[in-house]
Amino acid sequence: MIQSLDPLLEKFRPKGLLSKLQMGHIDFGDIPPTIDGFQAHTTEKETVIDIHLHWSGNPDIRVLAHMGFTQVEASVTNLQLRALTRITLAPHCLVWPCFGSMSVSFVGKPLVDFNLKAAKILSLIHISEPTRLLSISYAVFCL
Repeated sequence: MIQSLDPLLEKFRPKGLLSKLQMGHIDFGDIPPTIDGFQAHTTEKETVIDIHLHWSGNPDIRVLAHMGFTQVEASVTNLQLRALTRITLAPHCLVWPCFGSMSVSFVGKPLVDFNLKAAKILSLIHISEPTRLLSISYAVFCL
């Protein structure tokens, strides 16, 4: 998973600020998502299932940002996701699994809420002493 996310991070990396942006670690924790409800609609051609998902997870997700000679490790904490997810099964057919394809998409924008904390920032002037933990809002890095 890390190898597939690194090119995406590189694509959206602030070019003037960061020299490199990469995933450090991904663990989604042990809290599963919950289904708050679902609805299914069937026509002659397709079946559509709308699932209301909610996840308040305890992930361990770390991103490494390189700025010149300094490296910052940012951690995602308190991740929450609320989304209406749509599964479309179409076209119906007579052979198992009884549909030709499956697509999964969000209906509207999902609500994603999280904290982003940067730690272990080394100052170029005082290299021997790491600074204290610095709380950062979303993807804005303040040094």
